Amino acid sequence: MGLSISSSLIDAHLSPVLGHLPAEIMLGVATLVFLALSAGFIKYRNPGFHSDDMPAWGMVSMGILALGSAYSLILDTWLIHTVCWAVGTVLSLMTCIKYLKYLFFNHPTDPAFALGLPLVAPMVSATSSAQLATQVGEWSSLVHGVGVFCFVVALVTGMPIFTFIYRRTFPKVPINFAATAWIPMGLVGQSTAAAQLLASDQWHFRAMVYGVAMLSLGVPLSVYAIAKHWGAALGNTPMSYNPSWWASTFPVGTCCLGTHTLSTQPAALAWGLGWMDTVSAALLVLLLLHVTWAAFGAIKTASEHFKVSQMSHA
Repeated sequence: MGLSISSSLIDAHLSPVLGHLPAEIMLGVATLVFLALSAGFIKYRNPGFHSDDMPAWGMVSMGILALGSAYSLILDTWLIHTVCWAVGTVLSLMTCIKYLKYLFFNHPTDPAFALGLPLVAPMVSATSSAQLATQVGEWSSLVHGVGVFCFVVALVTGMPIFTFIYRRTFPKVPINFAATAWIPMGLVGQSTAAAQLLASDQWHFRAMVYGVAMLSLGVPLSVYAIAKHWGAALGNTPMSYNPSWWASTFPVGTCCLGTHTLSTQPAALAWGLGWMDTVSAALLVLLLLHVTWAAFGAIKTASEHFKVSQMSHA
């Protein structure tokens, strides 16, 4: 997810100066990671498709959707976007509905931000749908309708769950999972982008107001995430690497996308909000910092495991 959205945002911000090559390189890395993870799943069949596995599958669906959007933006490859949209949308709705049923009947006793991942996934589909609707001719209304439906599903399920999680976890987040404090920002940024792209002419002003309201809400939430994430990463207690480190990437990317998309809309420009693209550029810097940090942790851990393996076979 983080690598795919990074490639899209690198292209959006840097292609006028550096061309498409940096974005294409990042997209290539994202594709290789996707293929490697797919091969790993085929071999090990992990995770399963049980209810408590849905956060992982929510990430899978968002990763597929983000990869498709990156291909259409950077390489204008709408066939890949369409395939990723179809697979990602079905998977996102399946994981969301299945996990809602699980939450309703099981009432998890240890709420964590990762609980919201399956509920954010349809919002990524909403953005992907809005992008695709401009390319499919007579199917445009259907694809747009799917996007609106996914937007509503994600918003009405995600907001209450994240509110509940904040109330139960504030101000404590386990050190090793401190990066997950960014996850709610995914709903903030992605819904801002989706609202702008889904809005018809008569809804542009309302979409702008919604985006400004959501991003304003995101300011204190992002301060909280920064304090928890970097407070743990730079603190005296070691923060052991685990895959949750990557939770600090995609949500920042969605906020970068949301501010960029909002800043380019006619209603926002009329109200003098073009400066928000500068905020988006700053968020891109933060996103790349988080990607570098998570990648360094992954590479370092893999290297250490490899050395231990070599020593055990010596």
